This record gives sequence, C-alpha cells and structure tokens, in this order.
Amino acid sequence: MGEYKSTREYIKIKHNLCGNVYDSTPENFLAGKRCRKCCFDKNKKSAETFKNEVFNLVGDEYQILSDYINSKAYITFKHKNHEF
Repeated sequence: MGEYKSTREYIKIKHNLCGNVYDSTPENFLAGKRCRKCCFDKNKKSAETFKNEVFNLVGDEYQILSDYINSKAYITFKHKNHEF
C-alpha cells in the first residue's frame, strides 16, 4: 500500500486474505515476516490441546486448575503434593 523507498524504511502492507493492514520493512517482508494477526491465529493453541500436551508429558501427576488462555498468561497447576 505504501511506496517503496528503501529496504529498511517502513511501508504499509495489506494482507489480501484477512484484510489486515500493518507496517513492515521490505527487508522483513522478504525474510518471511508476514501478517502478525494470521501468524498468531495460526499458532494459537486451544485449551484442550494444552491439557493433552501436559498429560502426555507428565501423566496425571499434575492437574490444571485454571483456564489456559495463551502461552504468556499464568495458570495454576496442582501437583499431587502441592499447588503452584
């Protein structure tokens, strides 16, 4: 959407699939760094997937006590002997 000036100057880019408009440098775009909105949505893990991953790692040794939101939000676990 913006006019190219140099490889390191930000320009507006529109992702045609989702319509998201964002600023990026041509250098980053050509390196594969694309639409953050779609990248986040594609990589977002469901609560059920997270529970299954925890179970596959530790079995029933841990119980998840709070809701899984994303990889940056804290959650509460209960170990057979204590909570943390």
